[in-house]
Amino acid sequence: MSKAMSKNMSNAPTKKSHSFMVSSVFKVTETLAPADNRIYTYQGTTVAITCSGWDGDNEREYDGDLIAYCGSMEVPMDNHCYAIKAKMLPSPDSADYKLYFEADHKILVGTSDTFAGELHNNTSASGFGIVSSRRELPEPDMDDTTLAFVMSHLRDSIEFEVEYRIRPTVKMKASQVLIQDGKETLVQGFFVDWDNDNSRWIVEASPVTALNVASGHETLSKKRPASGTKVTPTGRVRPAKYVIMMSLKQISVANDSNRHVNTSSPTTTSTPASASGTAGKGKKRPPPPAEEGYFNDDGNIVMTPPEAPEPGPSTSKRAPSGRQAKKPKGA
Repeated sequence: MSKAMSKNMSNAPTKKSHSFMVSSVFKVTETLAPADNRIYTYQGTTVAITCSGWDGDNEREYDGDLIAYCGSMEVPMDNHCYAIKAKMLPSPDSADYKLYFEADHKILVGTSDTFAGELHNNTSASGFGIVSSRRELPEPDMDDTTLAFVMSHLRDSIEFEVEYRIRPTVKMKASQVLIQDGKETLVQGFFVDWDNDNSRWIVEASPVTALNVASGHETLSKKRPASGTKVTPTGRVRPAKYVIMMSLKQISVANDSNRHVNTSSPTTTSTPASASGTAGKGKKRPPPPAEEGYFNDDGNIVMTPPEAPEPGPSTSKRAPSGRQAKKPKGA
């Protein structure tokens, strides 16, 4: 890998697994021999990807192998058309390719004589890879340029490149700035051409579901408790509702204690007999819990509550969302 390539790939993750999926209606032209004599084995047929060229002047069909692990009764039939989604593994030095699909997930849409759909430029591609390079292509009679960028894909230890292009249309021009060297990106589009000089496919990004830039792995930080949050003696944060209920209960107990002190006689004392008799009845009360703490602005536990904020000017309340419901007639 060159020095320039290493610089562009500095943002790439250490572990790569980037697939390339295709979906279209494929016409089966030939049935290939199975991989071996087992009942279930790799069965293959010959299909083609058809495209008209980037400028619309290079209509060609590119043959490849459509492969599934199945029995002989599930192999697609010759001269029939099927709607299939498959994993694509292109050859690194030619237009040959292999498509791996699930035999249970194919839809018969007709024979080669009855199918009336258009296959040129209608093979969709969905590629998730790493942007390795980008360049601008001039457009005739326009100041804007088409963005062409290459992404590296890796699947089953096979690494290959695909070129994607974004035209400067109204819907796609703003997406060109999202492409960055070394970033993982998911691109949706359609096959339009084969670049014979660089041995790679050319995919035009779709204006409907164009591309998504991956964010990569992120380390989630722990939530920091707000200043003034109460802490239990064991270090757990008390819920706000529980703190309010405990505060109200403590106020009520304090009021009852003050009322009892004011109305009782200061000379009243309990005898040892009554004290021992009282102690023998019921369950012994547990000792009072340790004093609760608070979180300060730095996230540390302190035993004194934070200072109350200074009162400021009141702000107007926000209007409720939505509009008032209409009253029914006659109400």
